[in-house]
Amino acid sequence: MKYPPYSWLRLSDEIRQSPSRIWFALNKLPTKTEMCTIKIHIGGNNSSITDPYEAINNLSILLPRQRKVLERFLKLAKPTKNKSEFTLDHASLSTVLPYCSAIPFEVSGEGVISIGKLNARIKAHLKGSPKDPQIHFSLLQPNGTQLQNPRFFGDVNAYVIDERLKLQIIVPNITQAEAEMILESPPLPLLGLCQVESRQMFYALSRLGIDFSCLNELAIQPEESQICLRLLLNIDDVTQKMCARAHLVTKIKHESFQDEVEIKATGSIPSVHISATKDMDEEKYVSEVKIPQLLRRPAANEENARSFLYHLGAGPARLHDGFELSGDDAFELLKSISHKDRLPSYIKLDENAHPSIIELPSKVTIKIKTDNEKPSRVEIALSLSPEFDATQAEFSLFSKARDNILVLDEDTLVILNEDAYLSVRYLCDTFGFEKPNQFKNKSVAQVALLMNALKDQITIDADGALQHYLDNFSIQQNEEDRVLPQSLTATLRPYQHDAVAWLSSLQRSGLGGLLGDEMGLGKTLMILTHLARLKEKGLSAKPAIVICPTSVIDVWKGEAHRHIPDLRVTKWHGPDRHLLGDNINDCDIIITSYAILRRDINARLGAMEFSTLVLDEAQYVRNQQTDSFKAAKSLNCTHRIALTGTPIENHVGDLFNILDCVEDGILGSRSQFEKQFGSPIESGNIYSNAFTLKMLLAPIVMRRRKSEVENELPPKIENIVHCALSFEQKKLYRQYVGQLSGSLAKNLSFDQPSNSQTHFTLLSALTRLRQICCHPSLILGKEAHDHSSGKLKALKEIMIECLEMGRKMIIYSQFLKMQELIVDIAKEIDEKGALWLHGSTINRDEIINTFQSEDGPRIIVVSLKAGGTGITLTQADTVIFADPWWNPAVEDQAVDRAHRIGQKKTVHVIRLIAEDSIECEVVALAQKKRIAAQSVLHDGFKNATNLSRDEVRCLLLREIDRVKPTQDLKENEEETDDD
Repeated sequence: MKYPPYSWLRLSDEIRQSPSRIWFALNKLPTKTEMCTIKIHIGGNNSSITDPYEAINNLSILLPRQRKVLERFLKLAKPTKNKSEFTLDHASLSTVLPYCSAIPFEVSGEGVISIGKLNARIKAHLKGSPKDPQIHFSLLQPNGTQLQNPRFFGDVNAYVIDERLKLQIIVPNITQAEAEMILESPPLPLLGLCQVESRQMFYALSRLGIDFSCLNELAIQPEESQICLRLLLNIDDVTQKMCARAHLVTKIKHESFQDEVEIKATGSIPSVHISATKDMDEEKYVSEVKIPQLLRRPAANEENARSFLYHLGAGPARLHDGFELSGDDAFELLKSISHKDRLPSYIKLDENAHPSIIELPSKVTIKIKTDNEKPSRVEIALSLSPEFDATQAEFSLFSKARDNILVLDEDTLVILNEDAYLSVRYLCDTFGFEKPNQFKNKSVAQVALLMNALKDQITIDADGALQHYLDNFSIQQNEEDRVLPQSLTATLRPYQHDAVAWLSSLQRSGLGGLLGDEMGLGKTLMILTHLARLKEKGLSAKPAIVICPTSVIDVWKGEAHRHIPDLRVTKWHGPDRHLLGDNINDCDIIITSYAILRRDINARLGAMEFSTLVLDEAQYVRNQQTDSFKAAKSLNCTHRIALTGTPIENHVGDLFNILDCVEDGILGSRSQFEKQFGSPIESGNIYSNAFTLKMLLAPIVMRRRKSEVENELPPKIENIVHCALSFEQKKLYRQYVGQLSGSLAKNLSFDQPSNSQTHFTLLSALTRLRQICCHPSLILGKEAHDHSSGKLKALKEIMIECLEMGRKMIIYSQFLKMQELIVDIAKEIDEKGALWLHGSTINRDEIINTFQSEDGPRIIVVSLKAGGTGITLTQADTVIFADPWWNPAVEDQAVDRAHRIGQKKTVHVIRLIAEDSIECEVVALAQKKRIAAQSVLHDGFKNATNLSRDEVRCLLLREIDRVKPTQDLKENEEETDDD
């Protein structure tokens, strides 16, 4: 095995025995004034070399480290006439002496210089009388004895050679000149420390690391000693990074003496501090001078404090004795001082020398003001704290915070409370706040929603009268709301009674609402009861208007006549509607369609005033760009209610548009809603945003599932039947997939820009594949009439089995040709055949009533579009989907035609899926589309998003990759041509 060229694998070259011996012979150790003579000896067992320059070039003679030392020596030494003899001065020898372990240095008559394992140490000692103690300095050997006749060498680092020729490094690490000066200086009287110069010298020597432990016995503990951190911030002009300048200062106080001493970033820390005033003059006040008192410094904590800053990434400052930090290191220090508990207990933050720290409270404040006693609109502003408000900083800066710490400027830190931060972000997104105390004009209803959604997270700042008005404006039900109208002949179920009370509380509060119960829970009866209640209470002087699909106008009128006969109900429909004249104002309820509303909004309907607007199947106004939305929003009415079993049919924006039509601005602006809720939820990031949206919607949206509120409703059993494609279908399917891989290659590319034309092309291709799964004739026409279909074959068997069991069926399909084929099968297997309800059907009510009769046909074929709204088919106990749809909300609406109030039998739901086809991918995609709206409303809510271009593209690409058109098809012997 060959190892990589690690340097440590070649250490044998360095540690092997030298083939030749080399040593330096000195006639004496040089002094600063005298040079020495050095002769170089190089030789082995059999030969010797007199020329050192020749030895350097001979790789077989010297080891690498010997050669390096010899090269350095030859650069410093001066040669003599003898090739192997040189002269060397004191300074030059100091440079090469530390390498005596590589090449021996032999001093004539004394021996060989060797390196001592331990260091010599300079230490201070106290000598003299107790009244006049003096500080002496000596150089001690490792065993503690004083070193005699030391010979000093070195330059930057000093070392000494003792009498035994042991070379020892001197600690602390000082220069040779400094070591000699200290050791040769006269004793320092403690009395002399009264002078500023002497004290400075003492502190300088202490910082160098001279051992002054002898003074510890004389020092006393001060009354107070506190380490303080002082901090300044700035932004680097070049890098634009945040920088911090830190200083550690120890405050010492004892009796009348107090002083500050800075803990320098480098050097040793003195263990004592001299309690002498800095302006003491020994000569002038000699008669009064006393030995200054020595106070113990918290040296261990001072060292720990310095280590604390080093640990955060600090380094010695270039221009002062403090510390410098930049970038992330500076931020870590800011984080430590912002959360004071993160500072070590022995460090105190200097209150007068650090950035201002603004700690935001856990609750933000909403300021509300108005000039009216009972306003419909008020001025509101956001306030955090007086300190932060005074900065006038923009809330957008909060996005730059790290670990809930915002560096506002060089003098200010803002500590963000997590709850307050979330509230600020929500309020800014919803109301457009940019700065503190920036007032915005908002409706009282919207503020009421805000107070309800964030009641535990905000504080309201308003005058007494306005506060009382807002408190009473809260959306709370009372006993009066639960009083039902006397004209009601039906018996409401408990959940229906709850909805009527909720509608009453909304009307009393002046808020519109969305009743989003699942299909089949009786929303029509709940609304009629509410309107009858308003009439009896004298709260609806003007008529109410119900906007609904054309197909259910008569349903509304029939329900009103059946359950509340006292209500005067008029249809605004048909060519003769304008002949009603002024009598229309005497009605209680006017019922019209969305189509008529669009036509008459600029005429009669637009000029009228209504007490209540009811938008039935409110998904008709889910798009703000449509004429239906614009017409409904422009109606002049006091109270608005939306009804729909599918508040989110295509995307979360549907919900915004419906509520915006019901209560203008209730969810803020569309752009803010999309940024805060729409885009995150639809991209899959639901949990961080859905809860906030739920809280906001809670007062104005009521959503119940049938399984939650209607115990009498029978169960629903769902099954999937997988159908094998016939031979003709497989052949045609693979042929078409092969064409897709070629003709649509450009449109299938993810690099291709999206446009409506390419999207339509891809949808058309997807639809073709789905049609083939139903029957080849759906794309080939009459020429494929004799072809077989595995799906029709399976459907026929299911229909026969259901008829034998006495069941009544609703069969859904999206394709008109497929519906026609199903009707033909029904005629073949049952003498009553099948009813057919599709988009062009005129006599809808007659067909529905026929099927609902007990002796009517047992099969009805319905298009998904026709079965989406306004029909009740509770006679059916079996719902069959001949072809799957990627919008589960549409399928669930279709199931609810049978599984609703009035159904007594278990409802069976059967979905036919073509095996080994794109229908399997469509079903899987539909399941994914339920998640977003389930998170916004209740778990039972059904969601579907429109198929985007990328989704269609992915479906087709996966199918092209899965299907291999070149694969041979073998006709199944068991397969027949019968449908």
